[in-house]
Amino acid sequence: MGGTRRIVLVSLHVPEPAPDNAGVQYVDWLCEALHGASVAIIAPMAPANQQAMGRAYGSERLLISPDLPRSGLRLWLSTIMSRMAPVAPPVGFIRALIRNPRARSLLREADVVDLQWPVMAPLVPLMRRLAPKARVIATLHDVVSQRYSREVRQRRLLRARVRAAVNYLHARVIENAVGKRADTIVVFSDKDRQLLRSSARVTVVHPPIAANVDSVSPPDAVPLVGPPTAVLIGPLTRRENLDAARWFVESIWPLVRRAVPDARLLIVGRAEPKHHPPLSGSPGVEVVGFVDDLDGVYAGASVVVAPLRFGAGVKFKVVDALARGTPVVATTVAAEGIGDTAFQLARHDNATDFADAVVSAMLNAGDEHERAAEGAIWARSRYGRARFERQVVGLYGLSDEVLDETPSVPVSGVSVVIPVRNGESGIATQLEALAAQDEAQRIEVIISDNGSTDRTFEIAQAFRSCFQSLRVVDSGDKEGANHARNIGAAYARGSKILFLDSDDEISLGYIAAMTAALETSDIVGGMAVIADNYSAPIVSRSLGPLATIYDFLPYPLGCAMGMRRVVIETLAGFDESFNGGHEEVEFAWRAQQAGFSVNGAPDAVVMYSQR
Repeated sequence: MGGTRRIVLVSLHVPEPAPDNAGVQYVDWLCEALHGASVAIIAPMAPANQQAMGRAYGSERLLISPDLPRSGLRLWLSTIMSRMAPVAPPVGFIRALIRNPRARSLLREADVVDLQWPVMAPLVPLMRRLAPKARVIATLHDVVSQRYSREVRQRRLLRARVRAAVNYLHARVIENAVGKRADTIVVFSDKDRQLLRSSARVTVVHPPIAANVDSVSPPDAVPLVGPPTAVLIGPLTRRENLDAARWFVESIWPLVRRAVPDARLLIVGRAEPKHHPPLSGSPGVEVVGFVDDLDGVYAGASVVVAPLRFGAGVKFKVVDALARGTPVVATTVAAEGIGDTAFQLARHDNATDFADAVVSAMLNAGDEHERAAEGAIWARSRYGRARFERQVVGLYGLSDEVLDETPSVPVSGVSVVIPVRNGESGIATQLEALAAQDEAQRIEVIISDNGSTDRTFEIAQAFRSCFQSLRVVDSGDKEGANHARNIGAAYARGSKILFLDSDDEISLGYIAAMTAALETSDIVGGMAVIADNYSAPIVSRSLGPLATIYDFLPYPLGCAMGMRRVVIETLAGFDESFNGGHEEVEFAWRAQQAGFSVNGAPDAVVMYSQR
């Protein structure tokens, strides 16, 4: 990654050597991925941030002491307001930021300002004033309105429920405002994107949680020694983790010990002395505390448990365990945002079911590890370092390469055409899915840009090395998906042309299934699946591979359509007068009336984002 982009992270925390916090870990990964840019971090003065200042990234870090109100009454009012409106920077931080000359200088020269954590997101309007030429990104580590909505249902005391309700309303106001004012909102899962569906600027970035375990052998490669061991990982200084540990020890662990008398439970994560006695007093339970290197912990684990009952966001420790091939037993809260229609993590929300799953993992290690291996393959693909770094390159505009408009290497037999207009929020996901295909280095990808005004081109550049050829061609002279398809097809050199949409995601084996079907058919349609990633478990419904309307001829969906080149050339392309949809119906009917065959390719599955 090259370039001299000036990027300022306004963050609640700065990176530290061995974070016991998923959010700090993400900032750590991000700083590493931004190594080709000029990076500065502005954060509040706090003990943890001061301790972390010793780690060098080649980036400037500026800690600002909050400018607290001097009068007791004003300080008291500020504190009360922060409790009633928790989605806000620390008390006194905004005033100190405005008054700090170095902070103002960094922001004034910034090309990109990234507001890390939801509490910094309300600074978007201020950044418009202090950083007038910068793109403003708001990275929401979780959607806090979901957390507070759960607290409203879970709190027993009326006072606590009222406070949670007020916090929820405030969070929703902030999220809606940020959705309208930020240039880009970053979240870590499709589930969170659905929660923020009112904004079109939401981009999903998958943290490189599996980056350090690609070479780690699954636990079943080495027989476990000693008694069956469950591991619960997470700092008990966070209320949701402490609640999870207590619920597991009090309600679930006795059921596990009844079935497996010699079972052990290790609770790993930063904990205060007062947390130890209520937990470690139970038979077989040990509160280990913070551990720098978790490799040894995972190596001896029969199962990792994640019994969270409230909270929000993707749980990094769950993904970490999955990527290592360790069996995981989780609640709905712990598993949400993790998985898709290709892989799902089972969810257990009552004590008996949870205990039964833990016992099964302990007593049936072979079968459980075999299933866990499937999760490891999925997690390592979705949460790997290469994928994350490509997303960072596109998101922060780090690429200084120029796409080759006239590639000299002849394409094999397949061209993929993606019509797009302002596809910044979704095209990276589709390109990642294409890059994961076995045929990636043998296909030509043509992105037909129908007048985008966002960062579609910059994001596409990050994927140049993933394919035999990738080009962005201009189809902005006339608005419409059909015009973009026709222009893209005109540039395509393959004998087989596959059309995809920019905001969907093809599954593994899609290219192989479509090209195989085109050996015996002129036009083929893949299987479009609509997945509800917010539900638990994930549910889906299928569209295709072929549909009918008016009891006439079948047709494939335009988001999963492939054809031989001769078809589109014979028919002179898609009818560009169709601007309201169903253009693929007219095209398929015309093709069949001209004597071309249409068939389905049910093994070619695409996750369809229905608009």
